[in-house]
Amino acid sequence: MKKNENGRSMIEMLGVLAIIGVLSAVGIYGYTVAMFRHQMNEVVHIASSLALMSRSANVGTGKTLTLASAGLPSKIGGLNLDMLACPESGENDLVEVHIQFIGATQKEVNEYSDFISNISASDSGISYSCGNGELSCGDE
Repeated sequence: MKKNENGRSMIEMLGVLAIIGVLSAVGIYGYTVAMFRHQMNEVVHIASSLALMSRSANVGTGKTLTLASAGLPSKIGGLNLDMLACPESGENDLVEVHIQFIGATQKEVNEYSDFISNISASDSGISYSCGNGELSCGDE
């Protein structure tokens, strides 16, 4: 007696769906992590550009520079931010860059700050600080 089978069984289809679900979950997580890293790298790049512009334009004057006055973007993906570069008057050429994440929760700011401090550990001459409060330099 010959059994005539056409198509797949329900168990085989459920197995395929389970595999697709697991692969999708891993892919979405990987994409989310990659986008977070890209945004934070872009924030550090913009902050470094602001610091360098501040250092070259205001050597020794101690004048501050913001994103708006430097013509740099204030939105990266869905992340709104503002920055203030505070060059220190003196011989050490240190520039403090204060980064404000607009509309971010304190938990998000802490995550951003941890990531930025890990990226910028080797960046000499620029000091980064993150928050969601008012931007100001130390002596203002």
